[in-house]
Amino acid sequence: SSGDVATAGQLLSAAQRRAPRAVAIQRASAMIAYDLGHDEETLQWCRQWAEQEPSNFEPWRLTLQVYEDRGHAHLAVDACRELLRRSPPQPEVATRKLIQYLIQVGDQAEARKQLDAGLREFDPTHSRWEWRITSARVQHLEGQTAQALAELDSVLAEQPNQPDALHLQGRLLLDLGELPRAIETLTNASRRKPIDSDVQYLLGQAYARDQQLELAEKHLQLHRQLRDTQVRINTLERQAGLHPNDHEVRQTLANLYESLGLTEQARQWRTSRNLDAP
Repeated sequence: SSGDVATAGQLLSAAQRRAPRAVAIQRASAMIAYDLGHDEETLQWCRQWAEQEPSNFEPWRLTLQVYEDRGHAHLAVDACRELLRRSPPQPEVATRKLIQYLIQVGDQAEARKQLDAGLREFDPTHSRWEWRITSARVQHLEGQTAQALAELDSVLAEQPNQPDALHLQGRLLLDLGELPRAIETLTNASRRKPIDSDVQYLLGQAYARDQQLELAEKHLQLHRQLRDTQVRINTLERQAGLHPNDHEVRQTLANLYESLGLTEQARQWRTSRNLDAP
């Protein structure tokens, strides 16, 4: 439970005073701080851990997770690069993450370079649609809207409810001014990514441009609420994943979702102990 983690943290504090530079202590301290949602402390321990084990990918993987939770794209780019230099167990996934954050910071040339290198280096047989979506994201950044839409169509022909493909397709349709299709696509994406604040923002923009102002305000308000509570949601879901039987954490999550008007997600957290359900 989260109480057990807090107790472990207290025991670690004593160990830290005796051997603050021991790698095992640094690793455990970083993991427990992350579990408790103490991000700054997590980053401090990860820095010390990385200094002690400069070839170890693990402190950089945890550092990247903190930056992802916080939405710090520029820092995530740096963490991805450090992670990839240390041969992590899933370099293909880390490479796609690097490209994703390069896109977010607007580095078009480097995103294209990493995409082309990734397609050459990795066999996409088992992750075709992930690379197609990544390609579409880079094409969108490059202004190749028609090519990006064609790439997304190929993904959605195989997986009609793939949320990331729907999200990007809705954005592109909105850019093109195809409002009915954009609203339909983004609504579908919203059902599958209900806590994605960007989907709610795009849906609000689409309704506003279509003069459906009441619906526009509803989704824009949800966007603002999600943006303000995203770090809290990430922390609680992380704790729930680590401690699926912690009723207090799950109840807090349910109440938070209910306050956002996301009643289905609230119901799932209240009734299910299956981690994949929400």
